[in-house]
Amino acid sequence: MPLEDVYKMRFIGFRDYFVGIFFLFFIATQAFATSLQRENIPFFDPSASQIIPFSIQKNFKNGSLKYRFLKDLKSYFGIEIFVETGTNLGNTTAKASGIFTEVHTIELFPEFYSLALEKFKTNSNVHVYFGSSEHLLPSILPLCQQPTLFYLDGHYDGGDRSGKGEKNTPILEELAAIQAWGRTDAVIVIDDVCDFQESLYSDRIQQTCFADYPDLKQIVESVLAINPQYQICFIPNALLIFPPSPGVTVSPLLSACTIDRFSVFSPLFSEQELLFVEKTIGGIQGSERKELQDYFQAYAKFEWSLGWRSFAGLWMGLILSHDQKRSEAQQIFKQTKQSAIPGWRVDVYIVPS
Repeated sequence: MPLEDVYKMRFIGFRDYFVGIFFLFFIATQAFATSLQRENIPFFDPSASQIIPFSIQKNFKNGSLKYRFLKDLKSYFGIEIFVETGTNLGNTTAKASGIFTEVHTIELFPEFYSLALEKFKTNSNVHVYFGSSEHLLPSILPLCQQPTLFYLDGHYDGGDRSGKGEKNTPILEELAAIQAWGRTDAVIVIDDVCDFQESLYSDRIQQTCFADYPDLKQIVESVLAINPQYQICFIPNALLIFPPSPGVTVSPLLSACTIDRFSVFSPLFSEQELLFVEKTIGGIQGSERKELQDYFQAYAKFEWSLGWRSFAGLWMGLILSHDQKRSEAQQIFKQTKQSAIPGWRVDVYIVPS
């Protein structure tokens, strides 16, 4: 072989070696950047002027987000634009139209789209779109040049009055579109978080509208790919995601519930730390205690029936244990354990018969 060819082969070999090393380094740093860190979980800051509490943010009578919740988010983060996937009957849209400068709402179900067109025909700040959010969001995002709140609720619910796109939920595609948009200051609310997990009844789930849902870990990684500095907290059955914001903090209970919820997929916190946050949850008083009890009433049976890990059940059991109602607590702990994949926090609290 000519010496020139030998040198060429050696060059190609070195080049490929360094390209390979760079590729592995890139993949490793990306994985680190998008994995949950302690810094992504907000902790209570007593010096902050605004405190986000553990509170159910949905009106169960009409399925809309509460007006106060939207108003607070606008105040805390200076939001001017509201983007909603899943218009439904337009109840959240209507509230948002009176709070934000512009509202963009996407609906896939033809009947609900027509209703929204009629309902908001005189609202010049409301823009209604027909189609699937994963296809429409990329064209809407360039219109959002001010601080924006995304309400991602475009999940197919399995009924005959719900729109189904290419997937039962386009949540990962929606988050990818926000990442490609390039801004890192948006606030994001992802609804129906209890749906994004493994089920004890995996075969049955595959026959429902929850088939092929990503798990919570995938969602968190997609969120952090947008902004690795994002703060993520678990408001009842939803994720609230926001950039670090001076003057805005979360309540100790909201922080504790977030840590406990993420313990399913993240080893960030020790057993001692988890026991501490669960003690905080069990001993909570005042209005947040009532919110935890309402959360249990609203979601536990639904979670049990679908074989999901019911943190609503776990947290209610912690409250009853704190109140020395051990028999009632054990009943709920056992029901919660029996109705979910084994190997999570509820196991700690089961007393052998």
